[in-house]
Amino acid sequence: MKIIRTHILSWKHFNADLFRILRLLTPARIGNWILLEGSYRLSKLTGKFTHLGMPVAFSVESSALCNLKCPECFIGSNRLLRPKGLLDVGLFRSVIEQTREKSLWIQLHFQGEPFLNPSLIEMISFAAQQKMYTSISTNGHFLTQKISSDITEAGLDRIIISLDGIDQKTYETYRKNGNFSQVAEGIRTLVQVRRKKKVYHPLIVIQFLVFNHNQHQMLQAEKLAKQMGADLFSVKTPQILNPSSPGGVRPASGKWSRYSGKKQHPFHNVCHRMWASPVITWDGFLLPCCFDKNAVYSFGNLNQSSFYELWKGNKARQFRRKVFNHSAPPDICMNCIE
Repeated sequence: MKIIRTHILSWKHFNADLFRILRLLTPARIGNWILLEGSYRLSKLTGKFTHLGMPVAFSVESSALCNLKCPECFIGSNRLLRPKGLLDVGLFRSVIEQTREKSLWIQLHFQGEPFLNPSLIEMISFAAQQKMYTSISTNGHFLTQKISSDITEAGLDRIIISLDGIDQKTYETYRKNGNFSQVAEGIRTLVQVRRKKKVYHPLIVIQFLVFNHNQHQMLQAEKLAKQMGADLFSVKTPQILNPSSPGGVRPASGKWSRYSGKKQHPFHNVCHRMWASPVITWDGFLLPCCFDKNAVYSFGNLNQSSFYELWKGNKARQFRRKVFNHSAPPDICMNCIE
């Protein structure tokens, strides 16, 4: 997905979130960022591949299961070819312990709905205790009073809630099996819990995936997000798995179109994602980026090797060099907006 517009609805909460991030910066994390970004920019400038540092941010797939059937989602459309399951808290703790010194930001989502993992609150709490910034993207159907209170107490920093419409008919065009009223009520509940506890976290982001069927509701959706008490409103263009024949939905038209009639994006070799923000599947495979949905280009498994061994291993180096040298780019790069 590509962010095409983000509006700040609450500067108070946005600034508080920025302060939370700044408080987590340490000499080791700053030094690592300098190494990572420095090697990236130097490689672009000189044309000579050099990769230094550990990832600043990464995603961990807390769940590869979902309650919805979104037609352009690998899980919802049954296109996920790898096994489905839930992340084990032991593996999660191991990953955090190996990366906490230099990595800052962890997203507890990839494919699937995070709140289906019964250990999610424990994971958030452990990452927060290790002074890492935590973020979750959810379809919003599980934000009960208890869960809203639990994630706030655990220290979740940011929650991204998908709400692609202002009524049930528009919303369920893409969010198959979804309940608009339930999500809206969950957002209001989380806002109330946060207000009652007198805290500014988690930062509440309403994410609007723009399609042909809902782009006329974009401004109304932003107004609704503000009325409900959200802090940011983010508009994104979704990844259409087959742009020439989308499954039940059509890409937005006009200036909101991501594809402009083209099936694929022109390939470039200046990919920052493979450089700095990998993904870990629920069963431990380390992937180059979030576009490798089926773990085709895995660097190896963290149940058998350390994070550092895989991040700096031969498979990782070969993948980055292949993309950097523009030689037979992987297919996952051809539908990417990086």
